[in-house]
Amino acid sequence: MPLQLLISPRAQGAYFSQTREVCLAELACLFPELELRAHTFGPLDLIEVAATEDLAPKLVQLSWVQAIFEGTLPELRCLEASPHFDLPEALVWGHKYRGKTSEVVTQLAINVAIKHAQVTHRSSPSLIDPMAGRGTTILWGARYGIDSLGIELDPQAIMHFERDVKRQTKLHKIKHKTQHGGPKKSK
Repeated sequence: MPLQLLISPRAQGAYFSQTREVCLAELACLFPELELRAHTFGPLDLIEVAATEDLAPKLVQLSWVQAIFEGTLPELRCLEASPHFDLPEALVWGHKYRGKTSEVVTQLAINVAIKHAQVTHRSSPSLIDPMAGRGTTILWGARYGIDSLGIELDPQAIMHFERDVKRQTKLHKIKHKTQHGGPKKSK
């Protein structure tokens, strides 16, 4: 029986008029073996894939999937699929502010990077963000269980990042460690 992937309103807010094309492209990049078909059902945008229920935990990690259903329209059964992220959603989907990176686009980029990472010396990739801002990319990397490092020059951005992470880690009882540093001065 095929699976129906519901496109999230968050993705529509990030990808706008190109939502369907971006969703199909991410799905084709990460799961090239799957047959895909996009369609609508009333106000819902869905992508049908020829896959079994055991693939649902991986499919729900796509940047745009809100829910997964099994079956064909109009008779669908909602699957309880968890993406098994290491950290809670609230850590990434925090406050909006001017200049904030889109969480959806960041997740898409990390999904594609993980798929194409060539890791030879470790069991998992590492992530470095040279313009970390307030940490969207670092936090997504941490949700995936990836060692993440960010570099940021703006002290205000660092202060906001630390404040938000401190608040969320306290709420969710998550142990963490913050390190400050900079380039070492030579002579």
